[in-house]
Amino acid sequence: MSAARELGNLGNQNALTVDTANLKVGIVSTSPVGELQVGSAITMGSASGIISATAYYGDGANLENVASAGLGTAISSTKTEANNLIYYTNAVLGIGSTTTVVTPASTNVAYTQYTDIDVTENCDLIVADGDDFVPDVLGLSTAGISNMSGAGGRVRAGQFVNNAGSGAPQLPYGAEIPVGYGLTGAGQIYLSGIASITNTTESTSATTGALVISGGVGIAKSLNVTGNVTVGGTLTYEDVTNIDSVGIVTGRVGFYAGTTQGSGTGIGATILNTGNAVFAGIVTASSFSGATNEWVLGADGTSHYTFTGPGLTGAENDPSIYVTRGEKYNFKNSSGGHPFRIQSTPNGSTGTQYNDGITNNDAGDGTTLIWDVQFDSPSLLYYQCTAHANMGGKIYVGNSGSGTLLEGTLVEGMTSTTTAYSSSSDLNISNSNFHFSSANLAGTNNTLNIMSNTGINTDMADNQVMNVTALTAVNASTAFVDKISIDGKGVGITTHWVGGSVPTDGGGSGVDTYSFNIMKTGDETFIVIANQVKTS
Repeated sequence: MSAARELGNLGNQNALTVDTANLKVGIVSTSPVGELQVGSAITMGSASGIISATAYYGDGANLENVASAGLGTAISSTKTEANNLIYYTNAVLGIGSTTTVVTPASTNVAYTQYTDIDVTENCDLIVADGDDFVPDVLGLSTAGISNMSGAGGRVRAGQFVNNAGSGAPQLPYGAEIPVGYGLTGAGQIYLSGIASITNTTESTSATTGALVISGGVGIAKSLNVTGNVTVGGTLTYEDVTNIDSVGIVTGRVGFYAGTTQGSGTGIGATILNTGNAVFAGIVTASSFSGATNEWVLGADGTSHYTFTGPGLTGAENDPSIYVTRGEKYNFKNSSGGHPFRIQSTPNGSTGTQYNDGITNNDAGDGTTLIWDVQFDSPSLLYYQCTAHANMGGKIYVGNSGSGTLLEGTLVEGMTSTTTAYSSSSDLNISNSNFHFSSANLAGTNNTLNIMSNTGINTDMADNQVMNVTALTAVNASTAFVDKISIDGKGVGITTHWVGGSVPTDGGGSGVDTYSFNIMKTGDETFIVIANQVKTS
């Protein structure tokens, strides 16, 4: 009876409900919404609820909407097996929709045990401002990044740091920056490897090219440039092999052509920071100018001009001035009311102006008279104050080279040696065309070699003539010169001796003179008129 009574209570709709049409059973539920519903707490089927138990078994793979604080899944669902206490974590966490990681107020750190995060294309993974998101919190990743499918989405965060939170993150495969974007910030970029820029854009200014830098550039080692280098400011260098400049090149110490700076001289040319220049060969230019050939004129009352400038140790009254044909000179008048004139008539009167090659003749105070001395200028001219007859002086005009005009007399420089021509017979006319050996000539059939630093054949054009004179001490009639060579060559020379005979002896004492008029008739071809004069 009691069993039957209890069984009969199952028909009470408040305790048990069976929906035979929809195949649903309700316990303490008159209208079950799932296959099995126990009150309002447990629903199995289409609805949701809370299931509480003392233990759960299985891997829970099909559980949905279950929040868990666990960091892995047991390999085995059998409680008595050891694999029930060994866990694994899948490698990739897929983000299939835009997701924002927002931590509760009690923390600002979120984490996951997944080693890789795969964000689906056109989706975002957003880390909330002020929060940290730590992947691979267990540190399980040892095999690198997995190969993921798709184009990928975006990970958005205000900062990215390394796993310790103390430094920069690593980018194992680099970083790709889309067109139109770049790296910005006030920090610095440090690279221990090679930085390569494959962009080939040509630079036409300081703001164009494949690499544009607004600030300065410091380079500790060599710089190799295949193309051109344009410098808008000052180029400072310690040592270079070649300089190709369309502007001004300023040397800190000087310029040396043909040798190194340390030797203190150049083989071809030397230009020092003092302004002095020495050239071994010919200097050709369309014009020459500079303050070197400038005199400044003052006045000593109404009696004298005072000159300050080249050739004068200080201010001198009415000095004789020496100029060279083919060169340009400035006379800067700072004398006050004393007009400065160059004239062809003697001093003592205003005279007759000499204007050939002269600009600003009769130059007043504050005016510079400029004189480009012509090749046909007379040997003697005068300068004169047109207001005061006592203020004036002479100007002597000479030719360039070793000759200097002194009071109308041409004086030529001479090269002297104490070595006998019989042992060293080079006559270098780059120094002078007049040579003297104080050592006694010895031996018969001596040859004198006429040469220069650049070569006689180079120095002379066809149909040009030069004269070379050699004087030598003698003490025996058996010592004489009977031929010459030019640039070390004896061929191509036709020699005619004055008197019709080649010398066969020399003077017994004193000094013998040998003079040679050399005419160039073609390339390495010369006619020489030679003469021997014996003094005893």
